[in-house]
Amino acid sequence: MTSNQPSPRSDHQRWQPTARSAHGRHVQASQHRQALIEAIAARGQQLGMAPGQVSAAIIAADDQLRAHGWHPEQFAYGDPIDDFVTGADADYDEY
Repeated sequence: MTSNQPSPRSDHQRWQPTARSAHGRHVQASQHRQALIEAIAARGQQLGMAPGQVSAAIIAADDQLRAHGWHPEQFAYGDPIDDFVTGADADYDEY
């Protein structure tokens, strides 16, 4: 590669989502949500919360996830990830 040829990663601004990266985003969002639901359910059980209270906590968590961009419906179409911690987007095709 000569110095006047762009590196493959320098062209990141023109990256377009692919079916593969959209699927990766959908899986990632789904796994985060599932882990959150399991953690809330386990904590609710430890605290002796009623099932309705656990459901309300899960719904509140879903609302927070959606407010910050973490929901599978968004990633299923290849939209950028906004993880509200790093704000980073990841191109799953690069890894």
